[in-house]
Amino acid sequence: WNLASSDLFGDIKNASTQVRLRIVLPDVANVFHNDIGIDRVSLRGRPYGSTTSFNLTGANRTVQSTLLSQPQIARYSYYVDADSDVFPNAWLLNGLDNNIGARWQFAYRSSTNGTNAWGQDTNFGDVTLGNVETYIPKNAAGTDTNFARYFYVTISIDASQTYGYPDDVSRGPTIDDMSIFFTADPNKRLRHGKTFIQGQEQPLDTPPPGI
Repeated sequence: WNLASSDLFGDIKNASTQVRLRIVLPDVANVFHNDIGIDRVSLRGRPYGSTTSFNLTGANRTVQSTLLSQPQIARYSYYVDADSDVFPNAWLLNGLDNNIGARWQFAYRSSTNGTNAWGQDTNFGDVTLGNVETYIPKNAAGTDTNFARYFYVTISIDASQTYGYPDDVSRGPTIDDMSIFFTADPNKRLRHGKTFIQGQEQPLDTPPPGI
């Protein structure tokens, strides 16, 4: 801490005198939480019109400030081409939230290889991180197609009502991973359920618990 004090005794003229403290930082300064504090305000003698003297300390002080950080809404999208029709059954979103008040939302759309056109959006709404949820591929009419080749998911994280500071990445909200569970194309499914998409080996297609 860089301690500083100011004596305003000569500036207090009468009962109508108001005192305001202002701290001005240079443009290159970085301000983080707990960087600025007023520990003690002492009133010498008696306040105007009072018969007793007192000190203002941390127990009875008031702090007022303007907005210190910019609220943010982050949106992410992810596109998957499974090379051929596969059979999706679930999706999973993992991340760091720490119960700071962020709102996580998830939506997706799909297309079969034959249709080659996006179906209806499924807006799941608010997400509970770590919960496995059912994935239902739909065509333009909203009918469950049971299979799809193309997948497009969107994730929205609304941090405008959260508390904390963006520089503190350990508090969240941050995405760890997002998974789509599916049964592979029977013509491309290898022994024990292995398959490849875009030349990359995928995890075993064992459905997650509860699906």
